[in-house]
Amino acid sequence: MKKILFVLQAVRSGGSAISMLNLLELLKKREIDVDVFLLEREGVFLSRAENVANVLPEEKIISSVLCKRESLKSRGVTSIVIRMAFVLCHKIFGIEKTVKWFYQKSARKLSGKYEVVIPYQESLSTEYAQYIEAEKKIAWFHTDYDTYKALTGASYARVYEEYDNIVCVTDQARTRFIEDMNFPETKVCVIRNTIPMDSIIEKANVETVELQQRSYTFISMGRFSKEKGYDRLVTVANRLKANKIDFIWYIIGSGDLFEIIADLIKENNLTDDVILLGLQTNPFPYIKQSDCFIMTSRYEAQPMVLNEALTLGIPVITTRFASVTEVIQDNVNGLIVNNDEDGLYEGITEFINNQALRERLISGARSFSYDNGEILNQVLDLL
Repeated sequence: MKKILFVLQAVRSGGSAISMLNLLELLKKREIDVDVFLLEREGVFLSRAENVANVLPEEKIISSVLCKRESLKSRGVTSIVIRMAFVLCHKIFGIEKTVKWFYQKSARKLSGKYEVVIPYQESLSTEYAQYIEAEKKIAWFHTDYDTYKALTGASYARVYEEYDNIVCVTDQARTRFIEDMNFPETKVCVIRNTIPMDSIIEKANVETVELQQRSYTFISMGRFSKEKGYDRLVTVANRLKANKIDFIWYIIGSGDLFEIIADLIKENNLTDDVILLGLQTNPFPYIKQSDCFIMTSRYEAQPMVLNEALTLGIPVITTRFASVTEVIQDNVNGLIVNNDEDGLYEGITEFINNQALRERLISGARSFSYDNGEILNQVLDLL
């Protein structure tokens, strides 16, 4: 088998990291050895990464450029000098030239060692890996390009020209990528995220967690960022409480907006009703105890958390996004609602008030299945 390198910024919380680790776990079962290079060798899932692949040592240049400012001192004099040089070059030559020089210098240490290089996430990983010399380079793209461009305010068409193939995780994402980037269709394919069903079920049963239960127990999971819509979750929870609905709503995850959402919960007197569980390395025992998984996101690509909930037989209520029907069967294993607070509130109250609907969604969720074998064969064919 070819020598393969996966590149990712870090293995913190987030769908891309989990998706990559799921794929690497399946590749390992096929006895395919893979190296992983993390631009920042850190994250809550680092130990899992080390179990499924050979995680390369830290590379001082790139880690010093990307690390948080407050951690520089603890990293030693070399990191401080590298960061100072980066800042100085930035001021003199501008950000674009400076980033290119430092990325090239760092990536040179990996060049020529691999036949296939795969940055597994858009943005930093893909920008960095373009400078690694290899026989074949494949970029994974996990979101809708229109939304990504609007969020970042940038176009990365030039970066993707350096890659032999682009992998999108949904049909919708592929269509938008080809149209927006004016890429040849033959270079862009769809390979969905893998979902290790047996592993998820095993992890859900490996430990017992005690959650407070009410008439209805809801759960959400994801990074605390604007696109996940947790500010809307608080508003919806407030409306549910005002209408005397007996519920408790748990949120698993961490991120930049964690404290802001925590303050919103306090301001709305919801501390007994909306419970922040923080980041959990094994979230599945919590999901298993819920009545419904609720996704409040403003946009998504192929959110694995929905498939993970369905794997555990938990029905879903989700906002509408471009590829949602590629993930959820509306009125079969979940409800697809308008992408706003009213849509979420109406979907939840319908789930509560309509017993026949609720039973149908539960039955649909328990019948969920997922074909990882076909996905893995697509990956192997591409490699």
